[in-house]
Amino acid sequence: MQRMAILANDAQADGVLLEAAGDAKVLLISGQPLNEPIAQYGPFVMNTDQEIYQAVKRLPAGRLGVAG
Repeated sequence: MQRMAILANDAQADGVLLEAAGDAKVLLISGQPLNEPIAQYGPFVMNTDQEIYQAVKRLPAGRLGVAG
């Protein structure tokens, strides 16, 4: 089972407390909001649907990190 959550707290808060009823693996990432649009398709996360389309198109050719 996989889940994702966006956590928010007051600036004065002392952190985040995570509890699980059983064994769990957690990846906790933090950062400042970018205030940019988000487009997501499978493992791809970009700013626009056009960028997603380009990434999916480049994947079979092994060209994900190549412009054009």
